[in-house]
Amino acid sequence: MDSGQQGVTSKQIGANISISLGEYGEPLVTELQPRFYEQTYRGNVFTVQFAAAALAAASGTSSGNFSLFNPPTSGKNVVLLDSTMALVTFSAGTAGLQAALQPYVYTPTSQTALTPVNAFIGGTSKAAAQAIPLSAGTLVGASTTAIKLVAGWYLDLAAGDVGGSITYNFDGKIILAPGAGIAWVAIATVPTQTVSLDVTWMEIPV
Repeated sequence: MDSGQQGVTSKQIGANISISLGEYGEPLVTELQPRFYEQTYRGNVFTVQFAAAALAAASGTSSGNFSLFNPPTSGKNVVLLDSTMALVTFSAGTAGLQAALQPYVYTPTSQTALTPVNAFIGGTSKAAAQAIPLSAGTLVGASTTAIKLVAGWYLDLAAGDVGGSITYNFDGKIILAPGAGIAWVAIATVPTQTVSLDVTWMEIPV
């Protein structure tokens, strides 16, 4: 195990210094680059913007208007980083809108696929995304059990009084293995509404 020293050891450029330790002997570290810089620079981070559409209830036969699917042959794990959902239109009422995730392990048929963008904009060595964003797809016998509440609005207000967008930071807490997908769905009562959604993810070799 490396040893270290509490407090500042040296500020001289090029000096060999001991690792800095905290009060309880824990190593003190700081990020030199922004958090996802390395993976973005390597071309492993992707994003997509879905067109505004209704957020539907979980379905056993449809992947809905907002879905991300990792094909069985991708060779990559799809690591969710964040999603931002914006409330575009709604009918005021006593029901709120709650958005959650519906996982499925099935290859959707009749796919309507969107084109993801590599987050290294203008980069010279960019990999093509393996994950497929879907604005439509057919499922068979998918579980309708939703997980992970990611957004919610109280709609018993005028449109101008309702917050516009909500960002959920997954930070890698949900990973889609090859052959798995996730759909953004409404849970509980589903009021009349449209939302827009953007999703960012990282692709790492299995």
